[in-house]
Amino acid sequence: MDDINIDEVIFRTKSASEAQIFEHLNECSALFVPDLNAVVNIREYSAKIFQKSVTFEAWNDGRLAGLVAVYCNDSETRAAYITSVSVVREFLGAGVGSKLLGMCISYVKLNSFIEIVLEVNVRNAPAVKLYQKYGFAIFEHKGSSALMKLTFPALSESLFF
Repeated sequence: MDDINIDEVIFRTKSASEAQIFEHLNECSALFVPDLNAVVNIREYSAKIFQKSVTFEAWNDGRLAGLVAVYCNDSETRAAYITSVSVVREFLGAGVGSKLLGMCISYVKLNSFIEIVLEVNVRNAPAVKLYQKYGFAIFEHKGSSALMKLTFPALSESLFF
């Protein structure tokens, strides 16, 4: 296997087409726990992500190598929801997911949301570890999944003054 150079990865926001998101999620499907194909219709899910989320993307040689998709549409609770985090197999462990998650967190904070929620399968230890590294904490268990939350206390307190 070739060494991955993260310096050759281009990071962008909201530039992938629906077809590129579909192709990426299809390629990453087996890396999800459980397999993404078993949980959602990837074509419909890609369309929803394209239309309703903000995407943070890692590109390498014109190929979508990593994707974080977040919904920032709950203006009442000011809670954002990460719906998808995926990195193609050869970029796993190279820091791509970490960089994309950091971009997402910065975006959410800059847009005055007070928290980010996500759901993860507890058997997906690398994903749980990544989220915990960024300060996410489990607040609810749902079968084999856990809901995790990252709260920005300074933002939530400033809304009441």
